[in-house]
Amino acid sequence: MQLPPFNAALNGIANGQQGLRRAAAEIANQPDAGPQATAQSLLELRAGQRQVEASVKVLQAADGLLGSLLDVEA
Repeated sequence: MQLPPFNAALNGIANGQQGLRRAAAEIANQPDAGPQATAQSLLELRAGQRQVEASVKVLQAADGLLGSLLDVEA
């Protein structure tokens, strides 16, 4: 059974984690980068974090909705 909210949330979490890994690698691989490059990478880290957090909230909401639907059916 396909559940679009769950799929969207899991894709969002995966994309956010990928962005976090990419930004962390940029920081780690360029220790002497200028402040502008470092600031950009830090902003990308924060954006990845927010994407994961938002996707987790979507997942929690979908889980609660599914639980409510199951309660109604029972």
